[in-house]
Amino acid sequence: TAVMISNTSVLTVYIQVDDRNRQYINVGDEIPRQDWNGNSYMGVVDSIAVIGENQNGITIYPGVVRVDNPMGTLMGGYWLNGTVNTASSVDCITIPSADVRYYSPEGSEEPQAVVVIKTDEAREGAIDISELPEEMQKEIPEGCIVMPVELGLNDTYNVEILSGVQAGDQVWNSTPKTDGDGYSSWG
Repeated sequence: TAVMISNTSVLTVYIQVDDRNRQYINVGDEIPRQDWNGNSYMGVVDSIAVIGENQNGITIYPGVVRVDNPMGTLMGGYWLNGTVNTASSVDCITIPSADVRYYSPEGSEEPQAVVVIKTDEAREGAIDISELPEEMQKEIPEGCIVMPVELGLNDTYNVEILSGVQAGDQVWNSTPKTDGDGYSSWG
């Protein structure tokens, strides 16, 4: 063959999805992709295996993504990175995961998530500091209350607060951070 003409306006990309993320990938889902050069592409899942293959102790589900390539910048053999948003929340309160503390109330089987809030006013539902374990009591600064919180979505660094904290609350973090004028533990 002297000349080969190909239509590269739509390319097929083979993906491998691990068992933690398989539940979030379905045929027809749009997945943004990006090549090593920073070019962005939109892919659509054409197929995803129902039965996975064991690879080094992890179950991998092979799939096929159809990627639009109208400008022709994507070439065969390129590697693409992609992200899948598995959950999202709009207009929510998030705090660093390190700001959430846990203790087991007497008689409870489940630990209670709490945050320490700087405030001069009493709040309904606040936990009496004397009910906390002694080591926790020592950490709580004066002028603060301890509020039980209900947690929502989270990642490695942040957690969504569904109840217990209000927008504008100053939450105590025992790990100091630089605020420009020195160190502060308020966020």
